[in-house]
Formats: sequence, C-alpha cells, structure tokens
Amino acid sequence: FLMFALHLAGISSLLGSLNFICTIGGVMFGSKKVYFRLSVIVWSYMFTSILLVLSLPVLASGITMLLFDRNFGSSFFDP
Repeated sequence: FLMFALHLAGISSLLGSLNFICTIGGVMFGSKKVYFRLSVIVWSYMFTSILLVLSLPVLASGITMLLFDRNFGSSFFDP
C-alpha cells in the first residue's frame, strides 16, 4: 500500500511540475517577454519543476522494481 502511495505522490508532483512549466512558458511566449526578465522566484519554480520532471520517472521505476522484488520474486536488487 505504501508503494502505491509513493507512486501516486510522484504522479501528482509530476503533473504539478508540468503545470508550472507550461504556465511559465505560456505566459512568456504569449507576452513576448525575455526569460531573463523573470524574478528569482519564478526561476526557482522553473528549475525545481525541471528537476522533478527529470528525476521522478527514475524514482518511480526504482519503486516499481522494488515492488516486483518484494511481491513477485524477481531479482532486480538481489546480488
């Protein structure tokens, strides 16, 4: 049950970060402004969202492999 909850939290974080990326990109594209004129807060939101988009699929695959090891007897993490 805990692994399902971790998957669900990862999916919601991934969708939230994609929302931030699309919103910031859409506002900047629609107003024809330069990205360098954004505030530091918006840059930090964008950087954090990009890091989440890049790292969460890797973490989800690790959790899935752990789930298969524990429940179905596979040998991803066995030496």
